[in-house]
Amino acid sequence: MSKLLNTSMMLVMTATSISAQSVEMMIPDCRKAHSYCEAYIEGAGHVMMANCQVGGDAGLAIGWFPSRAAGRQAYLDWAADNRSKWNAPFFSGVAQALAEAFPCSLQR
Repeated sequence: MSKLLNTSMMLVMTATSISAQSVEMMIPDCRKAHSYCEAYIEGAGHVMMANCQVGGDAGLAIGWFPSRAAGRQAYLDWAADNRSKWNAPFFSGVAQALAEAFPCSLQR
């Protein structure tokens, strides 16, 4: 059980440290397939899909999430088009990129 707890804590700490990074600082990692960035974006995508299904804030909701690679590419495309937001927190950039690429279309 302590091994599971240690692994869980390590994952939480990694996700927290990634979230603290800026949009710009995460771009190099996001260019790599199977990276922490890609996994983070996938997790955010699943939470945002659930938010769409329950009628949550449209800015934090997406209608679908096709793949890890598609989510990663959506973030990279968004970052390239929004250089003025490179100092924003990574999680904010991910939320904006996914909401724009995969909008929630459920009726509110």
